[in-house]
Amino acid sequence: TFMPKIRQGINFSFERSNSGLSSKYVESINQALKQNQDTIDFYKLGIDYFQQYECRMEYHTELTTGLNLFAGLQYNYRDPVKHGIMAASTQHREELANQHFSDFAPYLRLEWTPRQYYYYEGRRKIYIDGNTPTFVLEATKAIPNVWGTNSDYGRIEFDATQNIPIAQKRLLSYRVGAGAFLNQKGEYFISYHYFTRRQYASTWQDNRFGGIFQLLEEYWFSSSPSYIRGHLMYESPYGIFHRSLGPFSKYIIKERAYMNLLQAQGKSFYTELGYAIANNYINFGVF
Repeated sequence: TFMPKIRQGINFSFERSNSGLSSKYVESINQALKQNQDTIDFYKLGIDYFQQYECRMEYHTELTTGLNLFAGLQYNYRDPVKHGIMAASTQHREELANQHFSDFAPYLRLEWTPRQYYYYEGRRKIYIDGNTPTFVLEATKAIPNVWGTNSDYGRIEFDATQNIPIAQKRLLSYRVGAGAFLNQKGEYFISYHYFTRRQYASTWQDNRFGGIFQLLEEYWFSSSPSYIRGHLMYESPYGIFHRSLGPFSKYIIKERAYMNLLQAQGKSFYTELGYAIANNYINFGVF
């Protein structure tokens, strides 16, 4: 950050991770899964068949209090890894193992929190919780023929989160989001930015459970060209275990109920329900 008073700066990052499946194989694999759900193990189909290397440069600036603009450039290089079993034939597997994929994808992201509260620590402007939701809109467009890139896909994602305090230390939190890949005629790798754990709002004070899917298999969103998701969490110090566990009840500070919903293209509608108890030292949940 070079201008902390107005939250302006440049970030550089380099990451290495396992990437998802190429769109070229998603349709055939999804059909195989539908027909043989009891006999096919998706994780043996080559979900980690490519190692991904990502280099990212991002400029961010505060347009006004609560409204931030992020503009970035990212270059992805995917190197084939010879392990796993492809759903396609051996011929296709050998063809895949000899290919390298790369894409150059500029992106823009707007993050907006109406009536954002803040304070200054020295020259640094620091945001704090408010009583309005935070909206995030990100759009990406890959450009082919840049340093050997061969993708021209588009991606758009929307995300909104809010914590709503209720009387007597009760809290209602929600998160809704949607995403889709555009220009799906060309080959691309499905990777949704807002399905990653690091994007979940820390203000939930419940990063391990809140705003994420606990039991969902990864291929539900790593092989779908579009999705709509929703999360709801209710927190209260007076839940179903309040005073029902005898002397142990005094160690329970919070109880939480969860509902997680996902509609991914080509998949069945998915629902999770959960309940958790927590204190200052441990969270325990059942989903």
